[in-house]
Amino acid sequence: MGKPLILIDLDKTLIDENFKLTEPAALSQIQKMQKAGWTIGLNSDRPSPTLFSYRRQFRMNGPVVAEMGNAVFGADSSVLFENDNIARTIDELLQKFILKIRQQFSGVIIVIGDTPAILASFKHGFSASAEVFLIINGLRRFSFGFNTRRRSNVHFEIEPDLLKEASAIAIQLFREIFAKNPKTIVNYDEYGSCILHLPDAGKDHGVDILRTHEQYAPITIIGDSRADYTGDKSIVHCAVANAEESYKTVCQFVAKKTYSAGVQECLEWIEQIVPIKK
Repeated sequence: MGKPLILIDLDKTLIDENFKLTEPAALSQIQKMQKAGWTIGLNSDRPSPTLFSYRRQFRMNGPVVAEMGNAVFGADSSVLFENDNIARTIDELLQKFILKIRQQFSGVIIVIGDTPAILASFKHGFSASAEVFLIINGLRRFSFGFNTRRRSNVHFEIEPDLLKEASAIAIQLFREIFAKNPKTIVNYDEYGSCILHLPDAGKDHGVDILRTHEQYAPITIIGDSRADYTGDKSIVHCAVANAEESYKTVCQFVAKKTYSAGVQECLEWIEQIVPIKK
């Protein structure tokens, strides 16, 4: 038996749609289990700089799987894998996308940076003359993503029409550049976002890399969507209560609570059920 590992998804699992931790006691449970011998890390579609920031904030001791398995880092932050073959091509996509948006939507303000930080600044009185914003996540290196917002009085709301049209542009450019259809995630409800990945991107790749390089076992995954399922029967899968039904059906444990309170439930179950070498 190797080193016991728990990988936790971030969005809609450990934090909610407003990027908030809903149950601080979940962090205490993480600390308790780490002291008992567990290694606990993050497994997310988010880019690595964002995940490293959350790992520090939550005082986790484990590895990071970023951008749907296209970047994997050890517990010591060493690079175990980065899909550098697509990094320059993503830059090409970014440049062509910005040009297209400027040509077709002259009144839209384009902002590039850390998307959650930018959205938070909107809530605290971000000032600009335009009504409509397209926010590109400039931290992504192996995937492409953006959000859309419209100013409505003092609020910034999701702009669905721009999201639809800009997503179509991004998908077409992706096809032209990569000669492949992207794995596309468009969210009109909670995030107003579009994320494009290579079709073979998957968190399971990141988990395989960790198992190969670090010899983790047993491995447990806590998440909220089918993207968190690896298909590997040797891995224990857990779901928070707000998870997609398609993910819940393949999990060994489903929490009764949502978000970080659900993560705490999952961790307590793992602590009791999953054996580790003392």
